[in-house]
Amino acid sequence: MGVANIIFVDKPVGTEFSYAKSLEVYNISGTLVAAELYEFLQKWLKVHPKFLTNSLHVMGDSWVQLS
Repeated sequence: MGVANIIFVDKPVGTEFSYAKSLEVYNISGTLVAAELYEFLQKWLKVHPKFLTNSLHVMGDSWVQLS
C-alpha cells in the first residue's frame, strides 16, 4: 500500500553529508539554494511524472532556517 514518498536532498553543499572538491561551491546564498532545489524538483518530476498528481509537502531541517 503506497502511502507516502520521500526525497532527501542534502543542500547546500557542505551541510550534513555533502561535500565538494572545489571551494567556490561553498560560497552560495539562500536564494541560490532555493532556486537550485526548485530546478531539481522540476527535473525530477519530468523524469517521474506519475508523482505530479500527488500532494507536495516541503520540510527542512538544520540549514533551512537560514534560507
